[in-house]
Amino acid sequence: MDYNILKKNSVFIEVGSFENYGGWVLDTQFIPNMGSAYLLAHGLGEPVENAQTKIELPETGTYRLWVFTKDWVAYWKKNCSPGLFKISIDGKECDTVFGTEGCEWAWQDGGIVEITSPAATIALCDLTGFEGRCGGILLTKDLEFVPPNDIDENSKMRRVLCGNEDTKFLGEYDIVIAGGGISGICAAVSAARDGLKTALIHDRDVVGGNNSSEVRVWLGGETNFEPFPNIGNITNEFEQETVAHYGAANVGEIYEDERKMSVLQNEENLDVFTGYFLVDAKMNGNEIESVIIYNVRTGKYGELSAKLFADCTGDGNLGYYAGADFEVTTNGHMGMTNVWHVEDMGSEQIFPSCPWAIDLTKVDFPGRRSVENVYGQTGSDSLGCWYWESGMEHDPIKMVFFAREPNNISL
Repeated sequence: MDYNILKKNSVFIEVGSFENYGGWVLDTQFIPNMGSAYLLAHGLGEPVENAQTKIELPETGTYRLWVFTKDWVAYWKKNCSPGLFKISIDGKECDTVFGTEGCEWAWQDGGIVEITSPAATIALCDLTGFEGRCGGILLTKDLEFVPPNDIDENSKMRRVLCGNEDTKFLGEYDIVIAGGGISGICAAVSAARDGLKTALIHDRDVVGGNNSSEVRVWLGGETNFEPFPNIGNITNEFEQETVAHYGAANVGEIYEDERKMSVLQNEENLDVFTGYFLVDAKMNGNEIESVIIYNVRTGKYGELSAKLFADCTGDGNLGYYAGADFEVTTNGHMGMTNVWHVEDMGSEQIFPSCPWAIDLTKVDFPGRRSVENVYGQTGSDSLGCWYWESGMEHDPIKMVFFAREPNNISL
């Protein structure tokens, strides 16, 4: 289909571009699966504040509303949908409840809506606080049009409707480093101080990866040991003053995100591209010439070229897009960690019913009887931390990249 024709009477809203996220948060980790970032209503059972933004429509009148979403528990056929939300336009909620159809990301039909102002305010209205998710909104006067679910065709449509067809050249560097975790930020500082014109790409707004307020794993590494007494000097510059491993004391503030970012921003030879996700590599034979990056807020694409590239993504994203060989074992590795802790509130607490959750009532789980955790603790002392993991039997790379072959993104 010629999406330029559709563009004349339609509006596509990239949710990352919302002016106010309210209580919703921007999630970037599944961009290879579904083609964009998405907004997530993480309210622990309490509906979060509306996310909202203003839009400009080509004209008033009758539109069909489409929302890119999923029923995130449909895999397990629980016959319930916890991540429910609605869309409101100029303060009026539409009838359709979203997040109820299918286990894969897809366009859910929101029905016909009447819009009386060419400048409208659109909002995401969370209903449950249990992980409702929205990856895009389409309003079109072509009432018969059905948007594509195929990731590449969907990406093509997004780019045309949002005016993001062109890939802007953002600069030439001596080295481009993909991934702003500890390995990436240390590599970036080291390269910049050695006189290399350096670019650092990171898909989040804060750097540090696991050692950030978003994940909260303290460094605790062993540095400055003989025979290499200077190994770890740069890492030490990013180490936070307070170290806390367990429970309620492990708050986001102690990870000093701003200080980490200030170290990077003070490097003369370093440009930091936060909020950009690596989506492809351009090859010349077996060598990488440049990388394509995607702005998680605007949906725009950019290109960075360099003589050298470093893959510090954690999952080998850059190597994958470059077609490099790799091996993965599905045995004997860690899974996806569930970080949690328990606080004694002094009285019985109310928590919403979760009929979609895993039933652990008959499981020998730490905290029950004399069951020990991995540290040999029992009772309430055994609860929390991050030893509770899942997905060990799955290939962690395929879980992210199953929908993508190297170098096939629509550029």
